[in-house]
Amino acid sequence: MTEPKRGTSPTKKQLEVAQYMRDYLAENDNMPTLKQMAAHFNVAINSIVGHLHGLERYEIIERSENINQFRFVRVGK
Repeated sequence: MTEPKRGTSPTKKQLEVAQYMRDYLAENDNMPTLKQMAAHFNVAINSIVGHLHGLERYEIIERSENINQFRFVRVGK
């Protein structure tokens, strides 16, 4: 695992992105696209990618077998 570079916990924005992903997943039975997340937060796709990498470092999400998709880390793994 790569250690987080800043702080000991995810940023407020990273947590907001994670919550949006959870809510979207619950309503749509799949994860939002990068484009959808960028539009929701009114930011560039690169900003979303940065937040996702941060969430990955904190083991909140992980890449699925399809490298372009993320999923939430399973508890008790």
